[in-house]
This record gives sequence, C-alpha cells and structure tokens, in this order.
Amino acid sequence: MPTSILFLLGLLVAFIGEALHLPPGFRAAAYGDLINMTSFQVNIKPPEQTTNRIQRDLDGIMSFERLKAQSENERFAFDKAKMIHEEKQKIRDIVASEGGASSFWVSSG
Repeated sequence: MPTSILFLLGLLVAFIGEALHLPPGFRAAAYGDLINMTSFQVNIKPPEQTTNRIQRDLDGIMSFERLKAQSENERFAFDKAKMIHEEKQKIRDIVASEGGASSFWVSSG
C-alpha cells in the first residue's frame, strides 16, 4: 500500500511539474526519490550461449542465405534469357515485316 501511494504521489508531482513548467532537475530528483523508495529489484545476467550453439545458429543462417542467393541468381538468369529471347524475336519480326532478308537471322531456339 505505501508503494502505491508513493507511486501516485510521484505521478502527481510529474503532472504538476509538467503543468507548472518546473525545471527538469526537480522532476528528475522527484522521480529518482520515487524509484529509490520502491521495492523493485532487477537482476541482469549475461546471455548464456555456448560457442557451439552460436556456430550452429550462424551456420543455419548462412545456409539459408546461400539458398536464397542461389534462387535469386537462377531467377535472374531465367528472366535474362527470357528477355533476350523476346528481344531477338521482336527484331526478327521487325526485319520480316520490312520484307528484308529473313534468311539472314539464324534461329537460336
């Protein structure tokens, strides 16, 4: 119960401080006093990961990235070949529509 009263008092001080445009040092001091009077405790521990676990995680990420890059490269090559084929066909159509030497163009498939 006393901590909730202190918390409410701290909020009240913060709102009043904002309303009265009190200097920032006063608000920080009031908030610091409020925090010092509470019974919260935070225990911080460093992450516990073994070198083997980190290596396995990195290997998994790298294999996924390799597969993704390979897939993107294959898609790029497919799109490039398709574009070249379509452009060659357009050139053939232009030459054929002009009545020019259609035998000049060798079919590449």
